[in-house]
Amino acid sequence: MGIFAKKPEVIYHFIQQHQHEFRVAKMCDVLSVSKRGYYDWKKRSKSKQKIRKEKLTAQIKREYLESRKTYGSPKITKQHHKQGLNVSQKTVTRIMKENNIRLKTVKKYKATTNSKHPLPIYPNLLFYNSFILSLLIKDNIYSNYSYLFQIIGANQKDPSKHLRKYIFSWRSRLS
Repeated sequence: MGIFAKKPEVIYHFIQQHQHEFRVAKMCDVLSVSKRGYYDWKKRSKSKQKIRKEKLTAQIKREYLESRKTYGSPKITKQHHKQGLNVSQKTVTRIMKENNIRLKTVKKYKATTNSKHPLPIYPNLLFYNSFILSLLIKDNIYSNYSYLFQIIGANQKDPSKHLRKYIFSWRSRLS
């Protein structure tokens, strides 16, 4: 009875959802509410408070989705104040909790590479290796592997000049 003990509306809503499975009178008796109260609740129209809360909930969900799920209750409250809506941060927090709306925390960028050091920076040979292998695939050549590995394994100060020189001489030999 944990969730039913607090608000009769919750019990009435449960009865309404399950009235096709069980008799209403029996459910009212088991859940300790009166049949009269259930049927009065069913006839009642929505209160102004309930209508306002539903509108506010829809606006909060819209603001939350527009912010890519990064706005919490303080920012959403500020947005509503800018739009001229009078709503407290506590109300926004409560509505967000009731609807299970939680913001996504975004990790701040942290540089993991220290580029300001006196140590030598080695060239990126991976780009050149993939370039040579793509040439090998494009030309459909499966021989001269030892020559190719000599080019890949070259360790020069400026590998781009070194590689271009060998690639062109290699292609000219193939033609």
